[in-house]
Amino acid sequence: MRYALRAAIIVWALFSAGTAFGGVQDFGPFTLSIPKGWTAEKQSEGEIVTANVFSPDESFAFTFTLCPLMGLSLEETARSFSEGMGGTKPQLDKNGAYRFTFNEGASAALVSGRLQELGYYMLVTMTGDVKGNLDAVNGLIDSLEIK
Repeated sequence: MRYALRAAIIVWALFSAGTAFGGVQDFGPFTLSIPKGWTAEKQSEGEIVTANVFSPDESFAFTFTLCPLMGLSLEETARSFSEGMGGTKPQLDKNGAYRFTFNEGASAALVSGRLQELGYYMLVTMTGDVKGNLDAVNGLIDSLEIK
């Protein structure tokens, strides 16, 4: 799951070990290692759980949202999100994730992997200075653990 998520979101990034990570933060159904100096908050509403992660200067934000599929396919869900966010047409990548951009270059991916068997998907969005935060992006993606 971690490797598919990395490829689905940021295929152009090369791993670099320049970012120090703090402890693992528990968001209920999943955990993430948050970079030192970054902030993270959990939001939940019923079965929907979101982790919002912000860089120290708030130039970059990452969200991981775990949601039930609610009877829709991953493709239908991706299309609905993209249309609702004024995004581009979702494209299916080789790892089975649907990716689209919205809001002047912000990007999103809908990933299911083994989650789909459980009736869930994860919406991952990135906004802001991605290139300036590649180490942190790679570390966050690598650290994602579904319980």
